[in-house]
Amino acid sequence: DQGVYKAERNYVRGDGVTWGGSYWIAQGDTNEKPGDGVKSWRLAVKRGQDGNPVVRAKPKDGPFKLPRAE
Repeated sequence: DQGVYKAERNYVRGDGVTWGGSYWIAQGDTNEKPGDGVKSWRLAVKRGQDGNPVVRAKPKDGPFKLPRAE
């Protein structure tokens, strides 16, 4: 794992980088930027969709207790 892709670096086969929210693995020695259509990198983990923000609701009747497991 080489961290976030840096344009000024050279990568060797097997190096992994993050770029554009995805994780890429070098297929050979390269200094190309990872991305669609680039043969020197293989997409290993595709970026997921952005989630909805968390909304914290305030209880109407004050705090509540969860039942105890028996």
